[in-house]
Amino acid sequence: GALKYFKVSAKTVYGCTSDLGRYMFFRSKYYICYTKGNYIESEKFSNFFFEAAIKTGNSALIGNCMSVRGSYLYKHGIYDMYEQLLLKAKEYNIIEENYYEACKNITNLVSVYTYTLTESRDTINELLKEQKMVVNRIDLPHFLYESLYRIGIYHYNKNELTEAIKMLRHSIAGVKEFLNTECLF
Repeated sequence: GALKYFKVSAKTVYGCTSDLGRYMFFRSKYYICYTKGNYIESEKFSNFFFEAAIKTGNSALIGNCMSVRGSYLYKHGIYDMYEQLLLKAKEYNIIEENYYEACKNITNLVSVYTYTLTESRDTINELLKEQKMVVNRIDLPHFLYESLYRIGIYHYNKNELTEAIKMLRHSIAGVKEFLNTECLF
């Protein structure tokens, strides 16, 4: 699947000297290392990937790179650094109107706070407000339902069962509506 795609992609653009070609090559190498679980190499290619994205000057490519480049940190359990990269990515993507990437950043932040770092209820509620704003701009409500589900888990983990049930009930509507369509693609 994905590993084969990125190997073919890396081979195809190997030797390209354009900024976009170098971006595509380093992106592919990053994903190859990440998929194989080689997080030391992932870190190296993450930095090359980011430098190449900056050189393109394309805000969508930069935003995408910022969104994924720290994923290896999560796998290493370095959650505070991953959180900082996500916060920067979210800010950049909102400013640059890369709303799809901003939705992914917010969803991943909610996950980090739900499963690893314990943030305040105010932080979680602020992220939910941001997610609603961003989702309304791109009309992809499945991101909101995903965040509601994760926020429900957050409250459950904090033994705030009434709030957990409320969030999980709100998320069920989205699961029923989007599970059969969004997950097929």
